[in-house]
Amino acid sequence: MTQGELEDLYRAWRQQVGLVPHSYDLSRTTASLNDGCIDLSGTDVAQLEPDPRLFIRGGDFAFQTHASIDTSPAAGGAVLAAHPGSWSLKLLPTASPDVLTVRLDIYGKSNAAGYPGVAGDLVRLNAGLACSGYPCDFNIAFTLLGISDAESSARLYLDGVPADEYRGDKLDGIHFEEVYTNETQVVQLGNNSAASAGMTGTLIDPRFYNTYLSPSEIGGVRDAQLAAECEASSCHP
Repeated sequence: MTQGELEDLYRAWRQQVGLVPHSYDLSRTTASLNDGCIDLSGTDVAQLEPDPRLFIRGGDFAFQTHASIDTSPAAGGAVLAAHPGSWSLKLLPTASPDVLTVRLDIYGKSNAAGYPGVAGDLVRLNAGLACSGYPCDFNIAFTLLGISDAESSARLYLDGVPADEYRGDKLDGIHFEEVYTNETQVVQLGNNSAASAGMTGTLIDPRFYNTYLSPSEIGGVRDAQLAAECEASSCHP
């Protein structure tokens, strides 16, 4: 077996053990779920069941999905995915009708009272997304590596390519699971809990990992998501 084949096997193993299977709270999900696709009308939301494995623990985390949006987001932006009080991934309009901003917010270390989200520790990453026409398809991902005794990092990817990055100590060893325990603090896809930041389009094969993913691993997941076959007519893999 060659070194390249061994590396491929290792990456596949890492993704398999790090992938967090998720299920949807059907009593609170209004979006249409179709074989890995989430169809969203702008007022819908897909809400996940509470799962402690989806909390950021010690700082290592990754999220990735393919998206197809049918319209530009409203002035306040549209949520792609969010875990309230922990992180948020949004689309925002810009002065140019052909460019959107992808924004990732991650709340940093806890304050003395034990609550995360200290304003000074907010990490914000931005990337420009060219959308000259609709539907506009793209792959979006972020990774988080929070090390308690060394430099932590967060990286935002568009179509498998690094688009923005933070390195510093704001995310060192962050933990959220002990603070957020009620049912409102669950992952939401395509909107917020108030249904005031909805996207119109489809999210395809969203994946959560409780481990950091390397750039090559992000690229591999992107290829798999592009190849995903969805029966829903609104999917654009």
